[in-house]
Amino acid sequence: MLLFKKLLLFSLIFFSPLGSPFAHGQSAPPPQSKWLSLNSSHFVVIHSNNSSDLAIKTLVRLEKARTYLIRNWPDLPRYPLTVVIREETDQPNGYATLIPYAHIVIFPVPPSPLESISENSDWLYELCLHELTHIYTLEQRQGAIKFIKPLFGNIISPNLLLPRWWLEGVAVDHETRYSSGGRLRSFYQDAFVRALEKDDKLSAVTIGSINESDMPYWPYGSRPYFYGSLFWSELYEQSGSKSQGDLHLLTGGKAPYTLNSSVKKITANQSIQTIFEKTKGQIKSQVQNQLELLNQDLPTQLTYLNSPFWKEAHSPSLSPNGLMLSFIARNNDDFKSLFLLKRNSVSLPFKDSDLQSLQTAEESADSAGLSLPRPDGPPAGSMNRISWLPNSSGFIYDRIDQPNPYETRSDLWFYQVNSKKYKRLTRNLRAREPSVSPNGDLVSFIQLKKNQTGLGLVSLKTKKISTVLELADQVLSWPTWISDSEIIITSKAPQSFDLIIYNIQNQNISRQVSLFNLCHQGGLTQFKNNKVYFVCGYNGVFNLFQINSDLNINSIEALTHLEIGSWTFDLYSDLSQALISTPTSSGYSLAHVTLNPAPYERLPKIEKIFETRYPIPTSFFDSNSFNPSSIEAFSSDYQPFGYLTPQYWLPFFYTSDKSTALLITTNGFDPLHRHSYTANLLIDEVTESISPSLSYLNQSYSVPFQIQYSELTSYLSSPAEKTITRQTSLSLLPHLTNNTDYSFAFGISNVSKDYPSSLTQQYDLFALASFSNAQKSNRNYIPTQGRSGYFRTSYIQSQEPVLNPIWQIDFNFNQYLDTSYLADGSIKFELSGFYLDQTSLVTNYLSTQSWIVGNSTSSFVARGYPTGGFFAPRLAIGSIEYWLPAMRVDWDWGMTPLYAKQLFVGFVSDFIAANGYGVQSKTKSYQRIQADEIFQSWGAEGVLNANLGYHFNFQLVLGLYYQPSSRLSPEGNSWNLGFRF
Repeated sequence: MLLFKKLLLFSLIFFSPLGSPFAHGQSAPPPQSKWLSLNSSHFVVIHSNNSSDLAIKTLVRLEKARTYLIRNWPDLPRYPLTVVIREETDQPNGYATLIPYAHIVIFPVPPSPLESISENSDWLYELCLHELTHIYTLEQRQGAIKFIKPLFGNIISPNLLLPRWWLEGVAVDHETRYSSGGRLRSFYQDAFVRALEKDDKLSAVTIGSINESDMPYWPYGSRPYFYGSLFWSELYEQSGSKSQGDLHLLTGGKAPYTLNSSVKKITANQSIQTIFEKTKGQIKSQVQNQLELLNQDLPTQLTYLNSPFWKEAHSPSLSPNGLMLSFIARNNDDFKSLFLLKRNSVSLPFKDSDLQSLQTAEESADSAGLSLPRPDGPPAGSMNRISWLPNSSGFIYDRIDQPNPYETRSDLWFYQVNSKKYKRLTRNLRAREPSVSPNGDLVSFIQLKKNQTGLGLVSLKTKKISTVLELADQVLSWPTWISDSEIIITSKAPQSFDLIIYNIQNQNISRQVSLFNLCHQGGLTQFKNNKVYFVCGYNGVFNLFQINSDLNINSIEALTHLEIGSWTFDLYSDLSQALISTPTSSGYSLAHVTLNPAPYERLPKIEKIFETRYPIPTSFFDSNSFNPSSIEAFSSDYQPFGYLTPQYWLPFFYTSDKSTALLITTNGFDPLHRHSYTANLLIDEVTESISPSLSYLNQSYSVPFQIQYSELTSYLSSPAEKTITRQTSLSLLPHLTNNTDYSFAFGISNVSKDYPSSLTQQYDLFALASFSNAQKSNRNYIPTQGRSGYFRTSYIQSQEPVLNPIWQIDFNFNQYLDTSYLADGSIKFELSGFYLDQTSLVTNYLSTQSWIVGNSTSSFVARGYPTGGFFAPRLAIGSIEYWLPAMRVDWDWGMTPLYAKQLFVGFVSDFIAANGYGVQSKTKSYQRIQADEIFQSWGAEGVLNANLGYHFNFQLVLGLYYQPSSRLSPEGNSWNLGFRF
């Protein structure tokens, strides 16, 4: 996954910044951990001191990937590339970026069997291929761009602004082309392509829409990967290796968004739109041939279990008593949730009216946490599997959350049906894919290790945990009990796919069968009536198979003949039917199928869609092509400070009602984010002054701290009346609790305000506590549930002039409600307060803000009133907002880098009470007001959410407000129009 920093090149001229353009202070690893560097001539692999073996494996794969890639990339980095192995998350992924320097971050967790990236040959190698392709793509420069780069730094790379689908598409192509795995060889991708074509949805996909990764429908976040790889497969077919090096050198030497001219040069004058339409035509022909072959024998009929209450459902699990069905699906807010259906008799079918209300365990799309990248496509992420207790009283499931401020870990949870309560079973265990033993005493699970997996057990009675099986270089998945002492499990490695039965009493593998030549990919086992049921790709489609528990390969039979395929499944007690999750054009759906045991040879065979395009390289398994023993490397202690010198700088034009200025900004951090900084320099044309600011965050200690300094020169009524405000602060940011919904800060600041006729200087001791568990869905403008807020208290000692100490308090509280009874909208209640215990220090009074660009999220906004409309030592603002759900717009203009996504409409009201002053709009002068006088505003806002330049979300907001008559009335309606990024 390519981590894009928002670096819109033409913003140097047209847009003024609202702050640093970079994320400042991404999470660092635990401070007590020790880190090392493994150094070769091409790479610096940074790793924890107990992961040296993993670092060597990673370096070998990086060098191997480089060996294949450099053949067609003309402009290669001439520096050792930094690669960081981060092990704090159980989300498998990685990212690559040039900012502030070129580096790759790898999360070396083997993907679960449900993920789009699960069908790999060597996960770590393919991940290195994918991310290294990103770096080589971004590093292509020529002509004037290459000349400018030393002046501004690494940020000068037009290929940073290539569409997401382009960047991810070429990386998926390369992860397939130079390996024996990859998504363009996967059953997953083929199945969804068939599903799209079968429902006649592929032809309607537009080139402008495939860039969007936050659409609330399939393929969700993997949209650029999925469609981009299809495009790139066709482009490579037409232009060969020129589409790698030559094309990217062309795009890297020109202004952004001029892609068609570059593509035409290497494709006999074909436009991107032409190639995309040809891509869909080629796929349509291939899929039709597949479906014709599959229909030579009557396919298994599917009866779908659909509902308006959920979408993209998978992992069905039937309770042992047959009366309940639990599964994992996205709800209408796009949160991955648990669902439960109950029926009164096993003779009745399950239907959506049987839906039982759970105290839902939900996960937002961004639940990876800790500023880590989003999972790579659905149903990737957290919850994978549900396993019932034998007495049907509840079930065990897995999910990822944050057990502490540094890590996101997969753990086991228990849901009790009668009480509708959840209970955490493990903490920081790194456990997924649970399975409960027949006697209900033990839970087997997959335990995540360093780029590998193990088979673990946890006792439900004693809570004792043990790892019972680890196989070197083997990825284990989906354990299933076949007795109280035996577990069947899937084992995968390059060129192998085995079913293994492990005996926990004898502590050995009692039976094993290799299915690679038969299935190539598969797994996801179940056990019933002395037979093992599993998914197998024998004929090019994932079907259900069965084998006797002795794993005699001669006993294998096919149970289904599907056109699209099956992933997770469960069997009804009579074994004549199963409930499967199968791809459709809208994602995974649940479907009933009738099982029909028959020789597997009866299944019509099909070739994969791109099988002829991606033959496994003849040299891939040839040791003469790449010899790991030839790599020379040495280990050293990790040194962060060499990374902290400024690597780039960006100029912005900055305009306000008082000045026109040039803002120069940069930022930096070491690869572990233990040290990070942002620096700005504002050169003001009107005051002829320079205003610097610097922020430094240190996360290398158990208590992080931040140092900030800023100096701002402005003026009162004319440039001759200069004002200079200087502020220096030191903040401690302790982790006082493992609950990451809370954050705390304690510190001291010094503020001086130099006015033409006065000087004020004060020290401020402050404490801040904040809380947020609000969850925002893609279909709502504001969160639909949860709350957030902060409380800040300060002790202020004034030195110039000398005054008595002052206590200052300010707070904010937000409550969010899902209003299914009001057109599925959402409501926000907000209360903000500000209080000074003395009223003599006017410079500490608080001013409200109007709705203007950048201030719409402030805690003290009085919409419809001017900025500074209220100026007081004591102030309270209450707000109510009601927002309708999003209306999808989904307008695109082909290759024009603009995409309109959603339209929101909201109704807002503010109530302001102040003991201080308010601006009288007619005289433009302040009047004394008391707290018992309430000022109001009512209004409506429309928000168009759009994407500009392929990577930059922005909002066009129109607000219309009305104020009831009062002595501060601004004479009727006011309106605001502006951009918000």
